[in-house]
Parts: sequence; C-alpha cells; structure tokens
Amino acid sequence: NKWISGQTQFQPNIPVSLVLEGTVHGKYSPILLDQLSLKLGSCPQTPSCGFEDGNCNWVQKGEIKWVKGTGISTQGLGITPDHDHTTKSNVGHFLYVDPRDNLGKTAILQYTALQNSTKCLNFWYTSVNNDGFLQVREKYIDGIGNNITESMWEKPRYSLPSWQMAQVNLEAQPDIQGYKIQIYASVGTLNTSVMAIDDVEILEGSCPPFDHCSFERDTCGYGNWINDNFDWIRFSASDESDFDGPPLDITLDSTEGHSFIAPLGGHKIDDTATFMTSLIPKQYRCLVFWYNFWDSSDLVELSVRYMTGGAEDMTLLQIREGPNHQWSIAVVDLLDNGWSSWFALSFE
Repeated sequence: NKWISGQTQFQPNIPVSLVLEGTVHGKYSPILLDQLSLKLGSCPQTPSCGFEDGNCNWVQKGEIKWVKGTGISTQGLGITPDHDHTTKSNVGHFLYVDPRDNLGKTAILQYTALQNSTKCLNFWYTSVNNDGFLQVREKYIDGIGNNITESMWEKPRYSLPSWQMAQVNLEAQPDIQGYKIQIYASVGTLNTSVMAIDDVEILEGSCPPFDHCSFERDTCGYGNWINDNFDWIRFSASDESDFDGPPLDITLDSTEGHSFIAPLGGHKIDDTATFMTSLIPKQYRCLVFWYNFWDSSDLVELSVRYMTGGAEDMTLLQIREGPNHQWSIAVVDLLDNGWSSWFALSFE
C-alpha cells in the first residue's frame, strides 16, 4: 500500500506497442499506475531490487552463486519458498542458495556504496530448516590501509516460515571514501533447506525505529499470512476505496492518517485475515495497540498470538465484541520463556 518505482529494459529491433496488464486477485486489490515515461538507452541502475529484471548493481562474489528462481521453477524440490515477496506469486523472482552438495560453501552478493554516508539496508528473507547462517557485512579500507570486515546483522536462530523483513543500519566510517555491502550466506548441513532473499533496498539515512509502527510510512515489515482467507490493508479515509474504515486514525487524528484494517464485507463466517510482525528481540516485554471494530455487523474476534515456533507458542489476547466505532487501547504483557531470543506476534 505505497507507491513503488518500477522499470524494465527492452530492446526492440522493430516498432512495437507496449501492453501493461494487471491481474486482480480479490475484491479489494486495486492496481494504480502513475508517471509512465520512456527513456533512450539503458535503464538507470537502482538501489532497489526485486530481481524481476536482473540483479541490479549487486555482484556475485562467493564460492557458489545466489540462484534466481521462482516458486514454479523449483516446485517440489524443497529448497525455495513457493512464492516471491514482490509479486506474492509463484512466477515472481527471488534469489536463493542451493544447499544440495554445497555443505559449508558461501554465497555472497556485494554492492559498492560510493558515498561514505549512513544508509539503511532493507531486505526480505526466508529461512526454513536451515542451520547455516545469513549475515550482512560491511567492508572497507580504514585510514591506515587495513582491510576491515564487520558483521552488521545476522539471521536469528529462529525464523518464521514466511518472508521476514530485515533492516540494517550501515554507518558511515571515518576517513574512507566508500564501502562495500555484502549479503553473506553459508550453506548448512541439510540438502532440503530454504535460504532466499527478495526486495533488497538501500535507503539514505538511518533505518526507522524498530519498536513503533503508525502505518504512516508503510506497513513496517508486517506481512499478511499467505494461507489466510483475506488480507489486512493499509487504509486512509482520504483515499478512494471500496470499503469503509474509521474516518480518523489515532496517530494524526485525521482523515489523512493511516491504519491497518481487515475489510470484513463479503466474507464467510470463520474466514480469517492474519498478519505477522517481523521477529522481535525478547527484551521487549509490553505490547500496546489501538483497535476499532468499525463497520462490523456482528460479533467479531481479534486474537493476538505469541510465536517462537516451539511449545511456548500461545494466544496472549482474545477480544470479542460487536460493532464499535470507538478506538480502544489494549495493553498486553509479553512472555519471557522458551529457548529463542526472538519472537513474532500474529494478529488474527
């Protein structure tokens, strides 16, 4: 639910017409286009890459390569996700590491940042049955000529079986001109494991705060569950839409403000919409959020579930109410048990 810049390269040797085709999946999935332009020559390189059209400015550097794949091209092998993150379909592209007969080998993608400035690396990854590791590294030559490699982020031991967002602050270094960013993967011991990345983006400045989401900028890496019946949608009352929502949000108390809503109209009893947060460090002990059962015609239930992929998974909160046009606050104590140092929350 935000504007995304896209581009594609084509090299016709005869006059052609371009056809832009959109396919709608569900009642509330509009497709919008704006600012179309044609340029002579090659498309400019971009720090944002969904791997639909090449690897952008990312260069292969490891013992083995990151492989471009789709859910349909690797179906049944058990080594990739069944859909990409960009298009959320089995024909969208991602990069993955093939674990078969590659025990201990490394796959590295490298991007050269020419300007020595603080940046935010934002990407989506999925890791299933994988005992290898995934890291983000920063490489540079310091002021006295030493080659420095720093690990800036590492995939948590626990991963959800869905696309997860990672955000990594890449700090400017003193006395250097630029630096290299590496997405570094090492293959584990299992021949049927998944390690894939998609939608890699480099933004100027520091990453936004991890522990607060108002939905004003985007959905903060919260993702709809692929196997539910319908989706949560980023909503503003000032936008044109086919469904109703609260006229004012909580953050701005304005029709221009945004919230995350699950449109209930047109669905059957017991249909569910589920979204999940990205992984959260276990030192966070309290969840606070506002909810509103706007436009519900019958009893509605909202559940918040604590998830670590183990026996300690449990429902933290269940709210059952009828129609209510008022924003209400919920405060939930989070757990501090289980082996994992990370957890995720699902809202259903």
